[in-house]
Amino acid sequence: MEIKSKSSLRTSEAIFTASSACCGAGPPVEADYKERGTYEKLRARNSEFRAYISGSVKPSKRVNCIILVYDIFGWNKKNRNVFKVADYLADNGFFVVMPDFYRGEPWSLDRFPPKEAKDKKDFGEWWGKKCDLKTTDADIKQAVIPFIRRFSKGVKMASIGLLGFCWGGLMCFGCAGLDKAFTYSAIGTIHGARLTPEMAEKIRCPAMVLPSKDDPGYEEIKKVLDKKKFGKHCVYHNFKGEIHGFCAARGDWKNKDTKSAVDKALNMTIKFFGKMEDYE
Repeated sequence: MEIKSKSSLRTSEAIFTASSACCGAGPPVEADYKERGTYEKLRARNSEFRAYISGSVKPSKRVNCIILVYDIFGWNKKNRNVFKVADYLADNGFFVVMPDFYRGEPWSLDRFPPKEAKDKKDFGEWWGKKCDLKTTDADIKQAVIPFIRRFSKGVKMASIGLLGFCWGGLMCFGCAGLDKAFTYSAIGTIHGARLTPEMAEKIRCPAMVLPSKDDPGYEEIKKVLDKKKFGKHCVYHNFKGEIHGFCAARGDWKNKDTKSAVDKALNMTIKFFGKMEDYE
């Protein structure tokens, strides 16, 4: 997302518009999928929200946890790729928690990208209520992390990572930058939105950065992270043949080339987060 404001970046005054990469990728594609996990009710900021849970834990085995942060379209009925990703990660040994940060109120697909003045105004108000970094960070700290700690009591689940698509990638970088307690052992973004070297400066854990052809390259972020003591653990790859959103709501996984790119991105994700114990 891009933010334009004549005075400040307070939600009430800012105008939020979608980035050119996000707009150019088009609407979500049809992708049916029946998720195999369960749902839990969590509570933060004086309101309830659901989280999708995939994977299991065993007292005798160390389990790495991934908090999955969806893209700008959230849990929508048209495309279920994020649920497929969650289950795939769980199949590969991770305990996955995907919160519904939008609390059942994603932005309407038929109004994206917002073009008219009223749509842009409404989008800005919706963003302020549902997508703001501080509220997302609060949901994770007040509800998601405590749930993981309670659920994993007596289990070797010391490692927690953040993985996000599009808006979710922005949130991963932002939340990691706000984390002063070394909560996260690693963060990852696949076609993350609006990632900057300034945000990378604040990160205290290894990062995986996988932009699409429509996103800015990772080179400037890499320059920053290379200087950090964990820089050798960071992972980068430009998916130059794929559009923004290919691994989430805009991805047509029936397309052979796109499916190949998705497989590569997810295999890189599994390898990267699978080493979280080494990063600590």
